[in-house]
Amino acid sequence: MATSRMKARNDQIEQKIANGREKRNELRNKMKDVNLPLDEKLKISEQLQKRSRDESPTRLSLRCSSCGRVHGVYRRFKLCRICIRENIALGYMPGVTLDSW
Repeated sequence: MATSRMKARNDQIEQKIANGREKRNELRNKMKDVNLPLDEKLKISEQLQKRSRDESPTRLSLRCSSCGRVHGVYRRFKLCRICIRENIALGYMPGVTLDSW
């Protein structure tokens, strides 16, 4: 299970991504410009590399909103498979039933 520190770290990374998204996208769009000379593209590349790693959206992991688990998280519910099963058993998800074999 995830500790509260892991959840807090994930929240901090979300904030950094939100704060740096505009500048990062601006630099990435400049890099894609075909008309820019190579030396300017290298300068832009250096600027991108100097930015914080945590600003990159790939650093964010999808966590269960209930328990903080990383693996087996359904995007639609933002819950892990275990929490979904618990919620279904308690009747919190109407229209969904548990299968028993």
